[in-house]
Amino acid sequence: MYLRIAHRGAPHLAPENSLKGFEAALAFSPDMVEMDVRVSRDGRVVVMHDPTVDRMTTGRGKVALKTLAQLRECRLGNGEPVPTMTEAVDLLKGKADLKIDVKDVGIEDLVVAELRRAGVVRRTIVIAYGRRALRAFKDGCPALRTEVGGVHSRYVRGYAVADALATGALILSTRHKIVTPDFAADCRERGLAIHAWTVNDKKEAARLAGLGIEALATDRLDVI
Repeated sequence: MYLRIAHRGAPHLAPENSLKGFEAALAFSPDMVEMDVRVSRDGRVVVMHDPTVDRMTTGRGKVALKTLAQLRECRLGNGEPVPTMTEAVDLLKGKADLKIDVKDVGIEDLVVAELRRAGVVRRTIVIAYGRRALRAFKDGCPALRTEVGGVHSRYVRGYAVADALATGALILSTRHKIVTPDFAADCRERGLAIHAWTVNDKKEAARLAGLGIEALATDRLDVI
């Protein structure tokens, strides 16, 4: 049976990457709750998927060009301010394992420091992009589990496997549509797990389960 990962919380009930969304996800007893993080202009780690706040908030502009105070003025669809990683981790720790999708390269130390502060290193997986970031996490915190991000097409699957083997990552974050029987078998032979995203359909979940996929990220915990 696969692990169920709450993709950005419970976006069918509350805005993605919101505290209310994370809280709502817990009601469905997920194995993990996933969030996306970026860094503000003044070096604070905040929860936001996109490089800008335009899609998800009342604000405009790039996350990296705004201070935390400015980001807190940007309101999500339910009126919440943009949450910090600290707020999200403290809400979830002890209730579900965490998956942190680290969108910015170069903030590995900040993310590790936050996980250590909260005492959740061994209950967390970090998704990182590129060998530099993957190695930085492993060098900075060997106990932390790492996952190769960005496996979005068949073309990049081989590169992702190579990155995992070169950096000690044990998981591939893979778009569900590109998971084939051969790819799943190859990963299994190499000791690599596949965490597929974003699966909101029971039929597709069953197909992936039949291939032995270890985990599915979903927007619909009420379905999967």
